[in-house]
Amino acid sequence: MTANAQVYVGGTFGVGSDKVETEGTEVKNTTFKILPEVGYELNEDWSVGTVVGYEYNKSGDVKTNTFTIAPYARYFFLNSDVVRLFADGGFGFSTSKTKGNDALNSWNIGIKPGIAIKLSDHFCLVAKYGFLGYSKKENHGYESENVGIDFDTDELNFGFHYIF
Repeated sequence: MTANAQVYVGGTFGVGSDKVETEGTEVKNTTFKILPEVGYELNEDWSVGTVVGYEYNKSGDVKTNTFTIAPYARYFFLNSDVVRLFADGGFGFSTSKTKGNDALNSWNIGIKPGIAIKLSDHFCLVAKYGFLGYSKKENHGYESENVGIDFDTDELNFGFHYIF
């Protein structure tokens, strides 16, 4: 980023489909997600931003809509002309609703490592992989908590930033 480039926008977009067969029954799963991101670079080492997004999942006849907000502080611990390694420290909240059921609310607080690769003065490719921290899910009668590290493939995200 240049000295004048302080605001960035971007995000992640994904579409997927698969089929799972269990005991002779085949279920088709479809996923769509859009996670726009906006941020402000405070200096060469720090930026702050947030992700606000929507995800739709359909598994068989069950449809789930999820809304997410995840503010963060980003620390760049390796800066070169092309590659920047970073860690996002942040808090996330999401609520998922399936027709006929109570909403499932999820919280997390932790660190997500990532890499930004400069493609031009105004574009960079961003990848985030993994999560280290605390997460909790709950709705009426159900609760789960997790502390640890997660390198599952659903924790791999690719996106872009447009730098003003």
